[in-house]
Amino acid sequence: MKSVTLKKSLAPKKKFGQNFLTSPAVAEKIVNAAELKATDTVLEIGPGKGVLTSLMTDRCRKVWAVEIDARLAEALSIMFGQSVKIKIVNQDILQYALDEIIEESRSSFKVVANLPYNITVPILGKLIGCRQHIASIIVMVQKEMADRLSAKPGSKDYGSLSIYVQYYLNVEKLFNVSPGSFFPKPKITSSVIKLTPREIPPVILEDESDFFDFVRLCFSQRRKMLRSVLKQHNEWGGGISNRVSAEMDLTRRAETLNLNEFVKLYNFLKAEK
Repeated sequence: MKSVTLKKSLAPKKKFGQNFLTSPAVAEKIVNAAELKATDTVLEIGPGKGVLTSLMTDRCRKVWAVEIDARLAEALSIMFGQSVKIKIVNQDILQYALDEIIEESRSSFKVVANLPYNITVPILGKLIGCRQHIASIIVMVQKEMADRLSAKPGSKDYGSLSIYVQYYLNVEKLFNVSPGSFFPKPKITSSVIKLTPREIPPVILEDESDFFDFVRLCFSQRRKMLRSVLKQHNEWGGGISNRVSAEMDLTRRAETLNLNEFVKLYNFLKAEK
């Protein structure tokens, strides 16, 4: 299928963070990475001018294309006509309930998208919230964001976001995409990543929300020793007993702890409250 021709009325809108993918070669690589089968249902977030959509409808059972921009949603509806293989939804993905897709996908669905960079984290949070229904996520994000999502302890990109996402998802960086592959050209390089929901988290937490709040606190002053950061907060500093100090080296900085070590420290401090 042909992509929507860019007209003046379909020019990118800054408020939606639109940078349209224009490279057929990159689009092909992204769709190939999704390894679509004829039985797959796909959620596409922000289809734009339909470059990815067009390829995917030829390879899978159905594409649910959720587009916030009414102009583009209308253009895509005209482009794909009454095809039963595509559903155009003119909605904000952050407000759109995924119940219909979950019900129709029969088992699990895949996500493929060139994500709006300004709302990447909220979108990932929404997908994590229904991860039990998702088989895989192939998304294009800022390279800086991809580095943060995939970062390991000890690196400058490692932080609370790395721990949060890696707790729920396996993260794999696939390839970078140059600014010249978009219109308008962004000022940064992009990266395509693959996120696969974990069947079982690497560690079990009784209160995930409280744990991630704790991790964010630890990273709030990442150049300081953990002891100094925690002692500024009565909720956690009061739990630093001799036993905790003997078990954990609190002269370390947050960026050096892996997930298991954060869980160990969290559990120790909770027990000492």
